[in-house]
Order: sequence, then C-alpha cells, then structure tokens
Amino acid sequence: WDYAPIGCIELTIPGRANPHAVSGWFNAAKCLELALFDGQDPRSGEQLGPRTGQLSDFTDFEAFYTAYTRQVEFFAQRMVYGCNRGELVQRERGPLPCWSVLTDDCIERGRDITDGGAVYNYHSVCFLGTANTADAMMVLKKLMFEEPCIEAAHSVSFTGLIPGAVYAYRVGDASPRGWSEVSYFGVPAGTDDGLKAIVLGDSRNRMDVWQSVVSQAADRGPAFIINTGDLVSDGERLDHWNAWFHSARTILNRVPLMTCIGNHERQSMNYLNLFSLPENGPEGLIEQAYYFDYGPARWIVVNTEVDLVAQAEWMEKVLQDNPHPWAFAFLHRPAWAGHPHRGTGSQDVRDAWAGLFEQYGVEIAWQGHDHYYYRTKALRGDEVVASGEAPIYVTSGGAGAPLYPIMGTDFAEVYESVDHYCVLDLTAERAHVTVYRADGSVLDDFTLEPRAPIASGDGM
Repeated sequence: WDYAPIGCIELTIPGRANPHAVSGWFNAAKCLELALFDGQDPRSGEQLGPRTGQLSDFTDFEAFYTAYTRQVEFFAQRMVYGCNRGELVQRERGPLPCWSVLTDDCIERGRDITDGGAVYNYHSVCFLGTANTADAMMVLKKLMFEEPCIEAAHSVSFTGLIPGAVYAYRVGDASPRGWSEVSYFGVPAGTDDGLKAIVLGDSRNRMDVWQSVVSQAADRGPAFIINTGDLVSDGERLDHWNAWFHSARTILNRVPLMTCIGNHERQSMNYLNLFSLPENGPEGLIEQAYYFDYGPARWIVVNTEVDLVAQAEWMEKVLQDNPHPWAFAFLHRPAWAGHPHRGTGSQDVRDAWAGLFEQYGVEIAWQGHDHYYYRTKALRGDEVVASGEAPIYVTSGGAGAPLYPIMGTDFAEVYESVDHYCVLDLTAERAHVTVYRADGSVLDDFTLEPRAPIASGDGM
C-alpha cells in the first residue's frame, strides 16, 4: 500500500528507497535474432554475440533454445558489469545530497543515497520484448521443428554450359509430388558480336505494371536483367517478396536477374536469402556490393544505403583492374536526378563515387529510387561537358512503383515520368540504349563509345 509507480514499469517506496529502480534495459528479442544467425548482426554483419550456430544447424527446438540462452547469458553478464560500473561512477562523481536528506536512514547511516544509505537499496534490469520473444519462439518451434513448413532457399552453380545450348530443369525435393514444372533457359551463343541487357528499377507495389514491364523487357531477348533497387515496398515482408516473384515467375525461371539493393529492401536478410549474387564485394557487404564480367564490360553493383567510403575504396580497385573497354555502375539512390522535392540527387553519393566514375571511364551510372526516367548530359563535377568526356547518369525507376513528379535541370538531357525499361545493346565499340515506355513506344535512344580512364594527375 505504500509503494508508488515511477515511469512506465518501475516501482519504488517513496522516502525509503532509491527511486532509480531500473539501471538497464535488456533486449530479449535481439538475443533471439542473434541465436538465429550464429551471434552475427544480420544488418551490419558484425559479430556481436558468441557463435552458437545458424538456424539450419539445429536439429530440434531444445538445441535452438540452448543457443538462445547462451546469447542471453553472454549479454546479461556484460549488462551486470556495465550496471555495476555505472553505480560506482555515480557514487564517486555524482552524489545526491539533497535527495539523501529526504530519504530515510541516509543521515543515520552517514551514507549518500547512491552509496546504499536508504532503507531499501536495489537496482533492477528490465527484460524488454518478452512477449514478442515468446511468440517468436513458439512460431519457430511449431513451424521449424514440430510441423515444418518454412521453405528453404537453395542455390546451385552450373558449370560447363555450352554456348548456344538450351537446358531444361526442374526444382524439387525428390518426393513424388515435390517437383516443379519443367523450365528452360538458353545460354547465349557468345558475346564477341555483342550482347543485350535490360536495366529497370523500382518495381515496388504495382505488381500488374511490374509483370507487364518485365515481360516486355524479357521478350527483347536479353542475356540478363539488372534491377536498380526497391524491388519490393518492404523487404522485411515475405508476402511482398512472394507477390513480386509470382508476378515475374515466367520470366525469372529463364532470364538471369542481377539486383541492386535499395532503401525499401531495408537491409533485410530476406534479400540476401532470396538471391544468390557474386561474393566478391568488400568485407561486411558480401552480395550487397559486387561485380561481374560479361561480354566487353565490367558491371559493378553498389549499395547506397551503407558505408559509401568502404565501397569507394573497393570500387576503385575493381575499376583499376578492369580489363574491358566498358564499365557500368549500378546504384539505387541517384547521384544526379531531378525531383522537385528531393532536389538534384544525393550529395553523399556524388561525394563518394562520382570522382571514381569520372576518373576510371564509367560511361553510365545507372540509378533508381526516383520513380521516373531521367538521363543527364555528361557531367564532370557539377559541370556539363561534351558527350564522351565524362559519365552520364541514367535514372530508371519506372517498373511498378508509383510515379513521381519530375523537373528539368541545366544538366538534364531527356526526362519523363512514365513506366518504362531500358535496353542496352553492347559491343566492344559502341553502346546503344533504347528506352521503351510500357505501352511499347520509344522514350529515348542514344549511342555512346567507350571512354578511356583519365591518366593519373590528368584532369583530376
């Protein structure tokens, strides 16, 4: 009857106890996440907790629960240490004499309230996310161990493919009814005479538009498709991914897709689990930044959402070692654009990467994020230069996301807010780009020649 609540969940006994009842907040749900990923933070890639195994390593719920308790014990020990150190520091450097005078027994004991002078001296830790953690535990127990129904993601590498051949395949688990229908994919006859690639982006939430645009693009016979990011509206939601894959199911089973991570993927593990991409990026960003060589070009994909500086260091080496006449970069947030509210692009992206594009002969930086089509003139720094003397920036964000307003700029060449996709026909000597609206009409058409890297100290 003589206690009182303070704050949201803390209780104290007024006048007889230290009112600072809670000295720590323990994230129970984070420990659960770490138990799923061997103690590694799935967003940053940092090893935060002890290595206790991946979810796929656990043969029963008890093994998984043991991994979870090890994570809790690991961080509980560190929290206790931190709380104790905090109390010592407050006792030595932040005594509370006024509060002590008003609290029973502090005067009698001759001790400050921060030094155990009150009648009741205690501290506690709030265990946060208990209900969410328990719910998640029960879902995992039921769907992973008692009644397994969570689908697994598998990746397979094919080697020894014959140029010009067509292969048939199906996917399944070897059970009598566990096989998909037969699908087919063809291997390009060769790239000496050129290749065709599709660039599009920001499919997001209008699945009917996404289905129409990617189907039209695939009918052009590309060697592969590159998406400039924001494939779905919320990368944390599997239902969004299911709808996205379902809408393009007759395309993605026969045309290779390379992807660029956008802000709406939210750095989710769903993205990394659902796609198998080259693992040659910088440490901590494997499959989020990568490159591949195909035909007469090096194709470089980067992540505009995290650590631009580390990617710049990695990208410079990748560009320096490029043995091909062409280099193309793919990024989500645009370095240069024309949005009436967002402005002329992302300054941090320009600061980190534009200089590399200029120095090392990147002819086109393909971008997304803004839902329209936007092609710049050749830009060196913030100055327009003659075509072929600097990179151009092409924003392709019209594959299903709601369209944005658009504005002209001094550096704009062609722009329109419309659903579209880009077709790149590439040989060693020329790149020809045709941009089609979703209704099949031509929006833009231009040709470029390879741009040699700038010699060290020349023009930089």
